[in-house]
Amino acid sequence: MIGNEISGTYIQRVDSSGHPLWEENGRKVSDGDAAKAMVDEEGSPFAITYRRNGGAITTYLVKADVEGQLLWEKQLARFSVNNIVGILSDGSGGAYILGYCYDQANPEKRDIIAQRFDKDGNEIWGEGGIVVCDDIGSEGFLEGAIPFGDSSFIVAWVDARRAKAVYLQRVDSNGTSMWGDHGIPVSLIGSFAHCKLLETSDKKIIATFHDRRDSLGITHAQKFNENGEAQWGSNDVLISTRTYPGRLISDGRGGAIMSSGHAGPRGVSIYRVDEDGNLGGVVPVKDQQEDAPIDFDLYQNNPNPFMDETVIRYSLRSGSHSVQLAVYNIHGEEVVTLVNQMQARGNYVVRWSGVNNDGIPVATGVYFYKLQISHFDIVKKLVVFK
Repeated sequence: MIGNEISGTYIQRVDSSGHPLWEENGRKVSDGDAAKAMVDEEGSPFAITYRRNGGAITTYLVKADVEGQLLWEKQLARFSVNNIVGILSDGSGGAYILGYCYDQANPEKRDIIAQRFDKDGNEIWGEGGIVVCDDIGSEGFLEGAIPFGDSSFIVAWVDARRAKAVYLQRVDSNGTSMWGDHGIPVSLIGSFAHCKLLETSDKKIIATFHDRRDSLGITHAQKFNENGEAQWGSNDVLISTRTYPGRLISDGRGGAIMSSGHAGPRGVSIYRVDEDGNLGGVVPVKDQQEDAPIDFDLYQNNPNPFMDETVIRYSLRSGSHSVQLAVYNIHGEEVVTLVNQMQARGNYVVRWSGVNNDGIPVATGVYFYKLQISHFDIVKKLVVFK
């Protein structure tokens, strides 16, 4: 676990039962705030952190060992915390960093750039890194990236210069683009994006995406081999007419299992597409009309951190439901129950003065508050600062 505490970036190791193994508030690895993080194959955590000095922001890459001890911290010269999109393991104890680079002389120009750091924090691809795509337009954006094979990665983006089409590129460990100068198109129709990537068990890539083949957008998928060649024909595979993307996981047989949802009463469904692009049926996961609230939200408490009192807001958008709102410590033990009753549709405000069920003030530290409605819940973090 990696996150921001009262000041700086801290990491925590948790065992299989959810118990923290290090100090109560974790081990500090940076004076800066954490923005993104990942853990490599050996269990070493990496974090993108940043520090403010007046109006200037300095961005760093931090690596710690499996015991939470800082190994190194390197300043990122060309990257800013505001334009870093991804951090990936390079499979050799180092990391890939991906993000945008803006042309100060031409605000309409936006490049996708990447840098590789070795296990000791040295830049491998020169001081400025590499350009993955030399201009995706001011309205283009980087969708995401995943490691692929032993040491390469796949990156997906929406290119605003090309009708907002979705493109993929494979980059090897030397920083060489393997799928042409501009990548390969996934969809040329114009995308709502939400592109998801998966490395399959047969060492290929499945990409799901939403495009404008109708007014709402529909979900399609395509499979590519290591050379970027489409495996499911030129028209890809229709997965769902629903507009909200979901998770994408391997089925262990060269295909994928994915979820798709829609706002409103139609719920969430799971789909399987096999290694040859055949859709294997739809399995309803939940019927929101029968056993769950259609919509509810839990908002971040304010102020946070707090000393004397904080306000927690939440909303129920349908029906009448059994509602429980409680605060827990980092060990998962309940500290205080704030709400436990039936409530109707509406917006609610709860104040917590930082005391437990016995009225005793809690100690400084990290806590979690959970809103549970029926079988569903939302959890957020808060910090008490005495």
